[in-house]
Amino acid sequence: MKVRLRINNAAMIYTLFAIAFMGGHILKIQSLVANFGIALVGLCAFSYSVLKKGIRGINAYLILIGALYSVFMILSLFYNGNADYLDLLWIWAYMGIAILTYEFEISKRTYWNVAYFIIALICIYMVKGGTAASLLSMGSQNNISAYVIFFVIMGYLSIMKEKRAIKYYSSFLTLAICLWTGSRAGIISASLLLVGTFLYNFLAIKGQKIKSLAKWCVLICFAVWAVTHFLGKYLLGLTAKLNRYGSGSIRTEIWREYIQGIEENIGNFFLGANTSNGTYRWLSFYNGNTHNSFLMLHAKFGLLALGLLIFLIFLVVHKAIKEKNYIIIIILLTASARMFYDWIAFPGLYDVLFWYMYLYILSRQDYEDRRLEQLNE
Repeated sequence: MKVRLRINNAAMIYTLFAIAFMGGHILKIQSLVANFGIALVGLCAFSYSVLKKGIRGINAYLILIGALYSVFMILSLFYNGNADYLDLLWIWAYMGIAILTYEFEISKRTYWNVAYFIIALICIYMVKGGTAASLLSMGSQNNISAYVIFFVIMGYLSIMKEKRAIKYYSSFLTLAICLWTGSRAGIISASLLLVGTFLYNFLAIKGQKIKSLAKWCVLICFAVWAVTHFLGKYLLGLTAKLNRYGSGSIRTEIWREYIQGIEENIGNFFLGANTSNGTYRWLSFYNGNTHNSFLMLHAKFGLLALGLLIFLIFLVVHKAIKEKNYIIIIILLTASARMFYDWIAFPGLYDVLFWYMYLYILSRQDYEDRRLEQLNE
């Protein structure tokens, strides 16, 4: 008996993207080569999407917004030099992955297989005694939580339209990995994802209240035992870290420096302050990294791009509440919390989520435009 493994082109490209991204960050590959591989898969996704779907409808709107962001980046680059011309490629690479995942039929199993495969690899590494500090060859151990959360979120998006109950396994395992890494930002974000999942299953899914509450209680009891049994030494390390630093962080000093920079003159306010010219102590020490994706958006794209993003978030929340699409609100809160403490977007991996949200907003507008065209014929 022959068994056929059927996987469409879109699913294959998404899987290749996950392999290129995680492989490029875990394996000891030169950063230039790793980034080239990630960008290449993203640009292939963009090309494939344009060839198959064409530049019309929501794609035309999205490409127009992408061109607008490109102009913002170029203007900011001329003013402060924070960006690089190669950064423009990331806009379209991550947009390609967003179009691919929003407009093409990729099975839920593909998204969850990718997420659980990444989680399984990290868990095996943990069990074998590996340390979080040595897992990534490109990026810090704090980024581990960001990457795991992203691929789990993609699994959440795959069931968004069905409005089905969400299983807790992925969110519990994500929180366990965040505890292992000792990333306070990761722990906060994973906790939001876990609590949001429970509230969604308990409140939004009909007939699931008792079942969801029972599952929650069982999993909480198991999680407490598992964390104390397997992650006890990591919890001690995290406790020591909190005792040493408290709620403070060097990030707050970096943010304060950047905000002072944009207050210096109107050019910095509108186009972004130069983060690597040696003027600011901690910004220079971290090579211009503000450790905050929203501040990096301002630094590399300017105030108009930040304003456009805030407007997008408002539209997404309004539409999600209107449609009772609470999954995307959970995703938005989780992603925003994680982005607040590290540079993982603009440009970065989490750009995929925001391009996806643009498509989510534009899809309704495209439907209304086509409906008006039909009425006028």
